[in-house]
Amino acid sequence: TSGNLKHMLLVRRIHLRVLNAWQLLLPISDPPADSNPEHKAQQAEEYRRALYDMLSCMRDVRKRGDRTDAMFEPLKDSATLLQTVGIQLGDGVLKQLENAEFKWKGLKKKMLNRREQLAALQQAEAVEIRRKSDAFAERVDDYRK
Repeated sequence: TSGNLKHMLLVRRIHLRVLNAWQLLLPISDPPADSNPEHKAQQAEEYRRALYDMLSCMRDVRKRGDRTDAMFEPLKDSATLLQTVGIQLGDGVLKQLENAEFKWKGLKKKMLNRREQLAALQQAEAVEIRRKSDAFAERVDDYRK
């Protein structure tokens, strides 16, 4: 059905977003030393954006997980039904259908592993946000005085 196709395309886009964010985050654990403060700030912002991209991808995978998990059997049943009435699907479509569930499970496993690896970075970002929030609250208090 078109709903299932749209959902599969959405899952594929999420997968591509994850891969793109993943590539950006690979060097995050050991950023190169640079004495240029502007370059450091730009690099820190790129890392921060990559972190947020990865976290949003993880959220999307978690949010759509149950729906996607439940989708594979009906798709297989639909393909079987089409074949029984004489409508042949291409070999590429059948292979994609067979591999989709394994790829999805692999993606969920990678997200879980990556979430554990990103916990320290996420915690550091939370501390930085809290620091900025406290500084803003202090400025507001100073303004009210």
